[in-house]
Amino acid sequence: MAGSQFLTEDQENQLLGYPRISPVEQQARRQELTAFGLEGICQAGEQSLCDLQILGLGYVGLVVLVIREGKQFALKIRRTNAKRESLLPEAKAIRQANKVGVAPKIYQASDNFILMDFIEGKSFLEWLQWAIAKYPTSIILDVINNLLEQAYKLDQIGLDRDDMKCITKDVIVTATHQPVLLDFSNASGDRRPQNVTALVQGLFWGSVIAKYLKPLLPHCNQEQLLSHLRHYKGHPNRTNFDTLKQAITLSSLNL
Repeated sequence: MAGSQFLTEDQENQLLGYPRISPVEQQARRQELTAFGLEGICQAGEQSLCDLQILGLGYVGLVVLVIREGKQFALKIRRTNAKRESLLPEAKAIRQANKVGVAPKIYQASDNFILMDFIEGKSFLEWLQWAIAKYPTSIILDVINNLLEQAYKLDQIGLDRDDMKCITKDVIVTATHQPVLLDFSNASGDRRPQNVTALVQGLFWGSVIAKYLKPLLPHCNQEQLLSHLRHYKGHPNRTNFDTLKQAITLSSLNL
């Protein structure tokens, strides 16, 4: 993001202590952040908060663009009113995902901050709206298959990301059509992973994304895919996963 400018100290304080914080806690957070070696926080992104532009805002935290050693990174800041007392469990989940090539690479974490790769691109919904008019269905299908592979990898390591039915803003698609899964705040290794099954449902029925994909892949509906999902859910192995993917792919090729 060329042209991004560093925030003033007062502007930084608004974000570091969002939505409200005591002076003592503010100072403690600043001290905690010094260990990350940042040169500054930038005003950049499409989300507006405190009259500032940031990369993202969720129930657990907000994400801002930062500079370290002259390079751009994304910094997640824990909201002061978040139900989570620490971001370290999320950081652990991201590190697990990184081992199988999923999620932005994580570099450093503490109770209130996570430093990771900055992923530049469009949200999945925005990219899909744009790609439908620009690319053949095969390109869109490649991105979907890539997402499914990532979901399968998470299933195989026993990490349930959660919220896979709604990925409109939780996936960024880069300029090279690489989808990247964001936000592992609800991820857990203590429950049965349902990444693939939830993702398929979120892609092809009952969602905003499904409304855009239905005209392109009309055969990817509940009637067509439900039996494959059940087989995979009962036995989440590579064979059943490939059969599910083949049903999605062949649906598009037979149009």
